[in-house]
Amino acid sequence: MGDVDPAVRAVAASRLALVTATGEVLDAMAGARIRTVLLKGPATARLYRDPALRPAGDVDLLVEPSHAEAAAQVLESLGFRDPLAKARSHERGAHAVTFYRSGALPACVDLHRSLYWCENDPEALWREFSRGTTFIDLEDRRVEVLGDPAQALVIAGHALRHLGAAKPLEDLRRALAVYQQDTWVEAAALATRLAAESVLAAGLRLVDAGNRVADALGLEKNPTSAEVQVFLAGLPPVALGVMSLAQTRSMRQRAALVLGEVFPTPPAMRYWNGFAGRGRAALTLCYFYRPLWLAFKLPGAYRAWRAANIALSDPPR
Repeated sequence: MGDVDPAVRAVAASRLALVTATGEVLDAMAGARIRTVLLKGPATARLYRDPALRPAGDVDLLVEPSHAEAAAQVLESLGFRDPLAKARSHERGAHAVTFYRSGALPACVDLHRSLYWCENDPEALWREFSRGTTFIDLEDRRVEVLGDPAQALVIAGHALRHLGAAKPLEDLRRALAVYQQDTWVEAAALATRLAAESVLAAGLRLVDAGNRVADALGLEKNPTSAEVQVFLAGLPPVALGVMSLAQTRSMRQRAALVLGEVFPTPPAMRYWNGFAGRGRAALTLCYFYRPLWLAFKLPGAYRAWRAANIALSDPPR
């Protein structure tokens, strides 16, 4: 038998680690009586004729917001660690925490209490998403996943968040090819209840087939959300930082925001640039490098923020 291609071997090892971690985490959550809903990954792979064509790189789990802390403790008991545990609160994602585990079968788990477009009301998102779930078979295991309307909304939002990335766009195209019109009608109603109409509309309009669906649903052509406009203009999260700075009225708060971005905590610096984790000298170099990186990104981010503002103040007729 010939040697196995190293790339094939790496993909197989990655999938084994992910499947093993998924089963281990789901069993542990069930043992702790924490209900979890699997986002993306195998749930999205259902849209593909061959699920192997849609490999996942991590495990995305949604839990009830009130159970997020307990779920984090379960992950820590399994050897997962949050690299931003000692970072400032604003350096940590409000909607999800990413946990990593090293070793022979490394794995990554994104623990969601919400999604980026519904950070202000995670309870509403859980209430809406958790009442319309379904189940799939994953390696001889029944796994709870989102219902089709919620999955459609998540896929559109993911494509918007990762604008231009190939995999989220392909997920969106597959969803548009598989889901019937009534699913998109329900997704639009769900988006309305969660104040996410702009997210769904902008996500769908990234591809031609989605444009037609958005028109049929009567969705807006020009997003009325400043955050969505910034995503469409490009360069988040730097552009989102510019938007936050512009919305901050206090000079003291502005100064604190700028200093926090230029000189983040060591955990946040290591998370931002893996080189910083190679030792004290590498961390110091990254502290010198970050202001230069920000200065390079700032003009484009400012233009993106301005373009978003102009689009909001002068929408197309």
